[in-house]
Amino acid sequence: MRKTVPCLFVFLAPLLLFAQHTYSFLNGKGPITWALIEKKVPRSTMINFVKSLPAEFSVYRTNDQYSPTLNDLYKKLHFIDINGDNNYDVIFEGQSGGEAREVEIFLFTKKGYVKALEEMEGLSSITFENGLLKQMVISDWGCCEDYINFDKTFNVSISKEGYTSFTLVLQTACAFQGTVPDSMFEKPFAFEVLNDAYNLRSRPVIDNISYEPWWEADTTIGRGNTLAKLPQGAKGIALGKHTDDTGREWWYVEIDENVALLKSVFYGNDNKFPTKKRGWISSRFVKRL
Repeated sequence: MRKTVPCLFVFLAPLLLFAQHTYSFLNGKGPITWALIEKKVPRSTMINFVKSLPAEFSVYRTNDQYSPTLNDLYKKLHFIDINGDNNYDVIFEGQSGGEAREVEIFLFTKKGYVKALEEMEGLSSITFENGLLKQMVISDWGCCEDYINFDKTFNVSISKEGYTSFTLVLQTACAFQGTVPDSMFEKPFAFEVLNDAYNLRSRPVIDNISYEPWWEADTTIGRGNTLAKLPQGAKGIALGKHTDDTGREWWYVEIDENVALLKSVFYGNDNKFPTKKRGWISSRFVKRL
């Protein structure tokens, strides 16, 4: 199984304002601790929920010796009052039936449970404000030979009547094999690239020879950890930094979605949503804005 490094970063204030609490899967430290969020419900509640949605969770209903069972499904259901109506909504994070995993959210309504969101792979961060779901980040790391991770940030809107909607507001992409910064900037800042064909790399090191997943088609020579070359004038936001053994300072950056990358190994996500690219650049030939 491929080991991945998450590219998601959540900026937390020392004291989260407005009774805000964010639960995150960051830097390989493990999955979200659902025990901090979900409510314990009787097994009968789980059984009735699954029975009410006969068209869902087909992979758990096959009774095949190699497939997960309903008992496995119950462990993947998280009962939470998302919108403050004193009813249990459900977040499912588990098998999709194919190689990919999936995240689904079911809202309780007068007519029964209704699926409000369906995305592939897994939750990276979930934020509550005053007891209501405020924001969530879902990471789509793909499957098979995919090497790009897409982090999708959804804002959650809840009306006075309890109507709940999920809006995709940000999508970023980075390489699985990337590394995380030593430290994050206290206040991220804008920058502009001064040189043409400036390297955006997956790791904070000058590497032009290693074999990477995106160069597998070239079996004669490794091409290193370059993800793309940035044109002169390219702009973005610096998020964090790392200083290597030579004293060179690297910035972990987010490149604006409208920058025309050169020799890019990034590919698009099926949703076609504008995507900011993340990676490492040397800080030597850039300027703060």
